[in-house]
Amino acid sequence: MINFYRSGLSSLFLLFVSLFVVGESYAFAAPGELCGGVGGIIRTQNATIPQRGGGSLNAKLFAPDVSRQTAACPAISMLPGGGAEISSVEWAAQRLAANGYVVIITKPQSGGSLNDYNTAAISGVDFLVSNANPYLSSTDTDAVGAAGWSLGGRILTRTQEEDTRISAIVVWDNLASSEAGDLGSPQCTNQPTILRTPRVPALGQASDTCNDGRTAEAKKTGFNRWRQFGQPAMQVVFRGANHFWWSAAASDAQHDLTNYYTQNWFDRWLKGDTSATVRLLSRSVNNTPLETLLSQNFTSGAFFDGYNCDDVRTGCQSANQTATISGRVTNSNGRGIAGARIRLSGDYFSSPRYAVTNPFGYYRFVNVPVYFTYQTTVSAKNRNFAQPSVLLNITGDATNLNFTSSN
Repeated sequence: MINFYRSGLSSLFLLFVSLFVVGESYAFAAPGELCGGVGGIIRTQNATIPQRGGGSLNAKLFAPDVSRQTAACPAISMLPGGGAEISSVEWAAQRLAANGYVVIITKPQSGGSLNDYNTAAISGVDFLVSNANPYLSSTDTDAVGAAGWSLGGRILTRTQEEDTRISAIVVWDNLASSEAGDLGSPQCTNQPTILRTPRVPALGQASDTCNDGRTAEAKKTGFNRWRQFGQPAMQVVFRGANHFWWSAAASDAQHDLTNYYTQNWFDRWLKGDTSATVRLLSRSVNNTPLETLLSQNFTSGAFFDGYNCDDVRTGCQSANQTATISGRVTNSNGRGIAGARIRLSGDYFSSPRYAVTNPFGYYRFVNVPVYFTYQTTVSAKNRNFAQPSVLLNITGDATNLNFTSSN
């Protein structure tokens, strides 16, 4: 299916796709520019797009100001809440487009079907990476995220597991361990069904509901599952927020707050902007102290870029924990290879570190910061390795990281 969309569409398919400009525009200030197209007047189009598996879906696209765009921008597939209209989350698409993202909001075929919402999210990605996307030249099809409100957010727990094109998600009320929800869901009665496997960095934003005696950790149920799997995650619970903070009915101030975290999360994981980490963990947002913005009833957490924080509201300092990575390089007979070179690289390092094996083939890296993802690569003169590289997330000492030469 991916190759079909990327390689070209048949004339019949192109006739099927109906697009028209609706003449709406929104002006925003330009805070900075990483991919181009930041600030100015965004572009919008309504669309009828193919639904994966058959049929069609209504959608709306948003793109940066073409006169300001200097490079392709990441793509976001967005969903409204259960039974809600596209217009309910246009506020988010407008802000993201004005800050360098191409966004499609897709309305699922039915308002309460988990399967339909999952299909709509995937169909949105299909369209964004297809030749039928009128903003394809503005779209970085290798950097795709997804966002959604309520049911449209919960389903992304499943979608991120199934659609490997998605690289990051943002869930508005609330990141869950299952698309059916869990203890942190705003309805307060949700029970998880299939526990999904976290695959991509995930940000959850939650309402300050369910004050019925459940623990302060309840809203972090999904977050804790992400952390358990070593995947970057963040959870923020807004003080006094209800479920409609992410709808069209919310105030500009509420939209600005939720967009602050949404945009910076996507900036970090889709644009590779590591300065977004500082903004995500800032002690103030839009000149308002963090202590007044986050819930006093439920804790907010962060687990990414070397931070492992159980309560963002009271302060989230880097753990500054380090670990040792060690192992041995041997030949096919199990004898150590001396002088083999091991390269250690990752987001934390501005440049790689290297180690050389001793006469018995052993190597070691010390003082390696934890909660980062690293890649170790081996090389040795006149030696071939079937698996020369290993990618790993470090949460503690990693011993026996061994490499075996085939000759």
